Formats: sequence, structure tokens, C-alpha cells
Amino acid sequence: ARLKLSFDDPELAGVEVRARRLNGGTLLELTKLRHLAGMKDDDPDVAEGLAQVFQGLAKVIVSWNLEEPVDQDDPDGPTRPVQVTAETIADQDLGLLMSIINALQDVTTGVSGPLDRSSAGGEPFPEVSLPMEVLSESPTS
Repeated sequence: ARLKLSFDDPELAGVEVRARRLNGGTLLELTKLRHLAGMKDDDPDVAEGLAQVFQGLAKVIVSWNLEEPVDQDDPDGPTRPVQVTAETIADQDLGLLMSIINALQDVTTGVSGPLDRSSAGGEPFPEVSLPMEVLSESPTS
């Protein structure tokens, strides 16, 4: 199934990402980015792990509406679409990549957003009074 990801971050307003639903293995692979973000850059596991994350994202992302300047020296000039490849993903902002992974994780695991403040979250469970009676003393033998 194709998923349209949504983002809460105002900086990502207008960013559209369509992706395939994750399986468990891919989800685990992509969540490595959180772990890798806390490691030192010179650790060899970081480079290898990031390469795996970028490859995983490239397999999952079907399309996005990201654009880049045709001429890198003229950032305000004409733009072209950014293709979805492991290499172009590696060039993106880490915050954007984390937002994509978080959105993928939320939609895959079925985590829904918080309820509206005006919502009571449904009716409270009614209290029930259970009748209680004194038990007779147990017979002695």
C-alpha cells in the first residue's frame, strides 16, 4: 500500500512524501538512525549504519516533492526535482530524514495523534457498586 506521510513540523509545510508501508525488518533498520545520531562521527559503525539507513529509505520512499537548484551557486535560480536515491537521501537535512522516519514509524505502527483538547476521549466507564456481604465464619474441624 502507498502511504502519504504528514508532518507536524511547520518547517516541513508543503513537503509531500509518498512511501511504501514498512515491514518489521525495514522498520528496525530505519530506526537505527536514532541510535546512530548519538554516536561519534568517527566511529566506523556510523558510516556503515547510515549507508544502510539511506539504502532502506531509498527502497521505501516512492516519491517526494523536494527540489534543488540547477546551479548550486545560484540557490534562488531555477530548480529541478530531487530524485529518490540513497545518494540524494544522504544529501538531505538530518532533521528531514528523522521526520520521514518518524512519520513512517507512526503510520506503520498505527500510532494516532493526540486527541483534540475539546475531546473527552469518550464516555467515562460507569462505576458499578458490587453488593458485599459478610461471609460466615469457616467451620472448625
